[in-house]
Amino acid sequence: MTVELTPEAVAGMCRDLRAPSYWMSGSNQGHDGENDKPRAAADMMEALAADRDEWKQLAIALAEVEADQNALLTAGSAVEKLCEEWAARAEAAEAKLAAVEAERDHVWQSVGIADCASIKAAAENMQAKLDLKAAEAEANRLRAELAEAHEALIWCSGSNDFQEGGIARDGWLKLCAPILRAIAKGDQA
Repeated sequence: MTVELTPEAVAGMCRDLRAPSYWMSGSNQGHDGENDKPRAAADMMEALAADRDEWKQLAIALAEVEADQNALLTAGSAVEKLCEEWAARAEAAEAKLAAVEAERDHVWQSVGIADCASIKAAAENMQAKLDLKAAEAEANRLRAELAEAHEALIWCSGSNDFQEGGIARDGWLKLCAPILRAIAKGDQA
């Protein structure tokens, strides 16, 4: 026989256990202590029935704890997976960095003396070009000054002092006339 333990069934059993045992036997008289054990059993059953709700609450709380524990385990697994993934990415980045540094070192090692010599020659060539530009600029400046001096000499040649019989004629023939002829000759060339 299967008995369903509902709160009402437990309360009924407790009432039956509390009834004087001589009533159950059909006697109208009781004996000392014959009801102590059934009453103690009824007290224990009532306590168990009262604790039943607390046990239910404990079972619910335990189920929630187990669910939280499972969620934490799942989250922990996800975190471990992320950590492994980031560790792999860090290793890959370190490997790429090492490869770049190795390539850089290789490039620096491959730049030999011949490369240095060609770099030096190129720098000297550039300096020579810069020197040539500076020389051209200086030549242009001197040409401009010479043109001004030539024009000044031409103006001076009209002075009576430099003409035949003038007091500066000998100086003119010795200094100024050769300069004017050289300038005229250079312009024709």
